Amino acid sequence: MALGLNLHAPGGSYSAEAEAAIEQGDVVMLGTAENEVKKTTGATVTCVGAVDLDKAAAGGGITVYYSGIVWCRASAAIARGLRVTPAADGEVAAAADVAGTNYEIVGITMGASAAANDLLPVLLTLNLQQGDT
Repeated sequence: MALGLNLHAPGGSYSAEAEAAIEQGDVVMLGTAENEVKKTTGATVTCVGAVDLDKAAAGGGITVYYSGIVWCRASAAIARGLRVTPAADGEVAAAADVAGTNYEIVGITMGASAAANDLLPVLLTLNLQQGDT
């Protein structure tokens, strides 16, 4: 018997306020003020979750997921089964290992994206990696 894979199963979450506009599928980092989040700006920032299919204007409330399978916005075409890092403008990008550079892993792609701004399912595994190649 084959088991189906649920490619949308958000897990643990918390409520936050958007420091600036946040789009569907954005990954986020801590904002300037207490309980604020904003879009990630690159692979070396600490990602605190993803917003899945929610969106908010500046000052609006938003649900941030830190576990489970959520939809994230791709920075380019990304294959299934790859580790992804935060990218500019809240997107995710395929992880690139650079010796001596710390980078954040958002998760592992459970599906693929064909182009930039496509949504793809990501199993969140938020953690910091040290480049070793």
